[in-house]
Amino acid sequence: MTTLRASANAARRRLRHPDPRGAATRVPLRPPEGGPGWAAVKLLDHLQAQRTKLEDAGLDPEEFVKDSADRALAAKRLIDRIFWLQVAADVILDQDPCTHRHLLHIAARRIHSTFTGKHEDHLAAVRFLFAKVVPVQ
Repeated sequence: MTTLRASANAARRRLRHPDPRGAATRVPLRPPEGGPGWAAVKLLDHLQAQRTKLEDAGLDPEEFVKDSADRALAAKRLIDRIFWLQVAADVILDQDPCTHRHLLHIAARRIHSTFTGKHEDHLAAVRFLFAKVVPVQ
């Protein structure tokens, strides 16, 4: 699961901007407490904690994609659904490009096999995943 951990670490990486004095300063990815955008960060903290717990569980990519798809369709809020679909897309993109098709197929079958939500929601979820993984040429 080193690829999952590497993608998580890459997502947490901080940006570096040159300091006027020549020293590199770190810019935090989180907005200041109480500032604009802080509510959105607090909204996703529990989801990030769940994602970290899944990454630490050491699941293989197929199981990770299945679990992410299940969590996406079980989510009540749209932002939670988008978060879990993005997690599935990140896992797929971290794998070898020749396995993308197989993993997308697994995710699409998992999404369409569930009886929660409307059929239009399932189609939208699959379109979202494909849009994130398959490059437009």
